[in-house]
Amino acid sequence: MLLVACADPDEGKAGGIYSFDGRLTRRIDSVDSSGVALAGDHLVRLRWSHAADDTGLFVYDAGGLKHYHRLDGLGDAHQVAWDGEHFVVVSTATNRLVWVSPAGECKEWKAPGEGDAWHLNGLFLFDNDIFVSAFGRFFTDRAWDKCRNSHCGIVFRLSTGADVLSRLNCPHHARYMDGAWVVCNSSDHDLLQIRDGMVQRRVCLGGWTRGIAVSDDFLFVGVSAPRHDRDAAVQTGSIAVLSRTSWEIQCVLPIAAREISDLALVPLSLAEGVRRAGALDSFGLETPRMRPIHPGDADQFHVEPVEVPDAVVAGREFECMVRVVNRSNYLLQSAPANPVHLSYHWLDQESVPVVFDGLRTRLQPVLYPEMANTYRLTVRSPEEDGVYRLRLTLVQEGVRWFDTPPTNAYFDAHVSVVRSIP
Repeated sequence: MLLVACADPDEGKAGGIYSFDGRLTRRIDSVDSSGVALAGDHLVRLRWSHAADDTGLFVYDAGGLKHYHRLDGLGDAHQVAWDGEHFVVVSTATNRLVWVSPAGECKEWKAPGEGDAWHLNGLFLFDNDIFVSAFGRFFTDRAWDKCRNSHCGIVFRLSTGADVLSRLNCPHHARYMDGAWVVCNSSDHDLLQIRDGMVQRRVCLGGWTRGIAVSDDFLFVGVSAPRHDRDAAVQTGSIAVLSRTSWEIQCVLPIAAREISDLALVPLSLAEGVRRAGALDSFGLETPRMRPIHPGDADQFHVEPVEVPDAVVAGREFECMVRVVNRSNYLLQSAPANPVHLSYHWLDQESVPVVFDGLRTRLQPVLYPEMANTYRLTVRSPEEDGVYRLRLTLVQEGVRWFDTPPTNAYFDAHVSVVRSIP
């Protein structure tokens, strides 16, 4: 089974893990991801994050999610690999490689320079060493961006620092196979085969090449939508399937996400484990932290009624049922530092709040991007009888209520509050 890790955080919201079984391509889930790899009889997956955010590792077995490792301060991590004892993570934004033990202990290697100086992005374990792809050796944060097409890209041996490939243009995912190096020369939209420093084969795939998986007969190559051409005819990613012997393109598999991050061929049982994995907090594991939702994304949430009573007894608790829709790229959860909860206001007939700070109800299970869940929330009625408007909504603690502009994530129900119900 081919698994495809995708990130689509800014526009399409079609990120997550996709699978290809030889016939059909399916989206398994919608959590933006930047890496996926086999780790013995487990599967490890790297969560996508912005440069200023934290990331984490999901570890699956055939039964589902087994562990989650939160990785603080490793923003914009690009790839994960398994060296037999540790998960090895490329932290692009911090110019580091980090080794994470299954117990969560970490050690690291840092390249010279400030911030994202080299744009370290890929790992390949070979010849008892680690080979790392990078955009070049620079000294200041993102200096490579000013030399984007100057072919400063390299692949180097970590133990010695010596280059094994050079003069590349934004390389990713180098592999040594069939007696030669194969590398995604991403900014040139190419897949290259290089032997003894000479390009032996070049296939232009029409988009940002990133991610390689190899079977006995085929090469699978991720092709993201063109990074710097919003007018291009194709604005979503794909997987190019090439003959391993001839390098002729056999077919192209469309993927809904713009960004293809990584590919891995895995046993069917592990792909099924990813599918089975439910909400993180249903496993009792530590979940990623909830960051403040950006105001520009605040209109991407909706609260819809499912069950709301017409009449309730004054001063009593009761339950309502709502459907919450998440069309953002955020994983909504009731976790620090700014948890999101379901809550409510009671308003009188002149829209004056009678009860503003309603009881809080946790989002369980968590709500993944581009998904919807139904939740029960607990409401306490006002002490005085009368006809009120009950406003059911969301609140992010310390940030905002979601019934105020620019958000409209609420609905109002007219509810009679009485002394008793026959």
